[in-house]
Order: sequence, then structure tokens, then C-alpha cells
Amino acid sequence: MNIIILNPFNKFPDSERWDFELINYDDFIDHTVHHVTYIADDRGLSGVPSNVHPHQLIKIENFGQNNELKHIIENEITRLGKVDRLISFSENHMDLLAELREAHDIPGPDIAETLRARDKVVMKQYVGDAGLRIPYFMHLHPQITREEVTDFVAKTGYPLIFKPTNGASSIGVQKLTNDAELTAALALVDSENWELEEFVEGKVLHIDGIVDAAGKVQFCIPSVYINTLFDYLRGTPTGSYIIEPNDPLYQQANAFTEACITALHLSACPFHLELIVTPENELVFLETAARVAGADIPYMIADCTGVNLFAAWTAMIMGEQPNLTQVEHKSGGWLLFGLPPELPVKVAKATPFKGKVDTLYNELVPEIGSIVTKPRGYCALQAGRFLFADNEFENVQNAMEYVLQHFEFNAEELNAS
Repeated sequence: MNIIILNPFNKFPDSERWDFELINYDDFIDHTVHHVTYIADDRGLSGVPSNVHPHQLIKIENFGQNNELKHIIENEITRLGKVDRLISFSENHMDLLAELREAHDIPGPDIAETLRARDKVVMKQYVGDAGLRIPYFMHLHPQITREEVTDFVAKTGYPLIFKPTNGASSIGVQKLTNDAELTAALALVDSENWELEEFVEGKVLHIDGIVDAAGKVQFCIPSVYINTLFDYLRGTPTGSYIIEPNDPLYQQANAFTEACITALHLSACPFHLELIVTPENELVFLETAARVAGADIPYMIADCTGVNLFAAWTAMIMGEQPNLTQVEHKSGGWLLFGLPPELPVKVAKATPFKGKVDTLYNELVPEIGSIVTKPRGYCALQAGRFLFADNEFENVQNAMEYVLQHFEFNAEELNAS
């Protein structure tokens, strides 16, 4: 096969950092059998296998310009004559790759399937049509009238959630509590890519798994968020922990998730689905993505179950069945403490816990005296990242609570110039 891989993910082979260590393309794909071309920016070059021939590596300045990236990929397709697979683990590339697959008859998710896992309005329509509970929502666009919005607010009341329909990681999401905030939010609506939705009170879960080529869920792990990424963007630590298999919520969440995945007609992909458990124990679909989750969720899952979701994803892309024969079921969790909003800073204190807290097996905290600049995504160096695992659920819970209570980070703000 001729395969093109887009790689924006970095590696730190000479340090203790574990960023993207689960992504090993030379373990996933036999490069002696397949012709693999990599497209990578400066950050992603460290994640490209070291033995890749120079003529199979295309260096770009950044992945921010989709039109330029499309031109580069189409040139490579023309040069090769035929491309059998287009691969990227980044949600930012999914729309573009779906378009190119359709244009060049390349197997993989097409535009319609990608839309069901990318557009929050479309996915809620599919899930709602299947009879599953979704938040009440309204698709916003520049032609929407204030009267229409007022009618929606009269039915739902405040607070409301305002969000982009194709966003990720809670970027751009606002919680609106009054008419003035709603008016300010509506002023941002300059495209079709916005929605309003009912705020549903409750506990937020994420469910991560694998759905095979026939659309059947083969692997499913539910976890509970500690705060959320929405809260994290506003200065609160976040994280999650895996629900115990003997907890009734474990089976309930998995069954609801399978129904949602079936309604969305997803296949041959990993998924990261979020739902809300209300105080009345009703499950409400929030959103999903046909990709591996961000932050430290894939590490928690790999270390507690033995399943590398990136490896399983690649196997399905290549037309193979992922190996799920020896799945473990340890308890585990992760915590993430964010950096101050004003960067760069010089680190004065960042509490380490490794070797002092049972069940904590990996951590990443910046060194005292080091300069921390603007991070790139949740998986970059933060004030503190912590991973926990144990056979006993209670031990993980106690350790996570201890770190939440005792972690300290102090830093001196520097002049950005």
C-alpha cells in the first residue's frame, strides 16, 4: 500500500516526559511492506521513525493552513499515482482527509460519517432520532432572529451552553446566565458553526472504546471527570478515574454508549463519547468524537487495560481486526493542573509526589527555576500531570484526592519580550 501519515505529535526520547509515547508508527505498520510518506511540522519531526528515507518525509511549517496542506497531499497523491490510506490521529485533519478520500477513492471515513462525529448539531440529531436523551438545542446561524432565540430561551431557561458545532476540548464554549451574556455571545455568530443548548446538571462521564468495521463496539471503558475541560480552561484542575466494573453505572453507561454509537453509524474507529448523569440518574448524550481522546486519557486506558487505542485504530485503518484478547481491568486515573494564564513564567514551586503517594506511578512537573512558555494543547508540559493505577479502586481515589489537596504551583511572571 501507499500510505500518507500526517504527524503533528512530538517525542522526547532523551527525557522523562511521556508525551505521545503511545504513537509508534513503525510498530503499527510494516514499513518493509508498505510505502509510507510522512508529513510533519517541526514539532512532529521527533515523532517520525528515525529510519524513514528523506524522500518519504515532507516537512511543513505548520498544520494550520488546510488549503496549503490539501495542496501538498494532492501533489503527493499525483506523484505516487495511487494512495491507499490517509492517516492522521488529529481531529483537526478529519474534515480535510474525509474530503480527500472521497475525491481520490481512498478507503476510510467519508464526509458524511466524519460529519456525524464532528458536528455537534448533526450528531445530536442522529442520537435524538434514535430515541435517546439529548440536551435541547438550537442551531445558530447569521440569519437567526432574536425572536427565535428568545422562544428557545423561554423553553429552556438559563443557564445555557453556547459552543461551536465543530470544536474540541471545550475551546470557545461559554456558559450563559443572563440576557446580556446571550446578546454578547450571539454577536460572535458569523457562520453556521454555532449552537445553543440546554445546560444539563449532573456528573460528566467520558466513555472511550473501539467500534469495529461492522459497527459493533468491541471495547468500552467508562470514566468520571473530576471537574471538566471546560472548568480546566478557567483555572480548575481536571482529570478522571475509571468506574469500577461492579458499579451499576459501568454497565449502564456502556449500554447507553453502544446505543449512541449504533445511532451514529460509526465503524472501524476509536471513540470518545461524553454524557451526563443527572441527579435523577438519567443519562444524557453530550457529544462524541471518532478518535482517541486527548489529555492523559489514552495513557490511563493503556496502563489499566493493556489496550493502546492508537495501535487498535491503525489496525482498523489497515483493514485488520485490533488485538483485544488480553484486556486487563485495573483501576486508574489522571490529574492535570494548568499553568497560569500569563506566560512565560519562572517556576518557583511544583510539588512532586512520585515515590511518596501509593498508586501514583508517573508524573510530569516542571523543574524549579525552569522557564515555562506557552503550552500547545493539554498534552504539553503543564503545572502538573499525574497518573495513577492500582488493583483497588479505593486506593486510586485516596491518592488522587491527596494530590488534589496538596499540589502547589508557584511561579514568577516574566516579561514576554
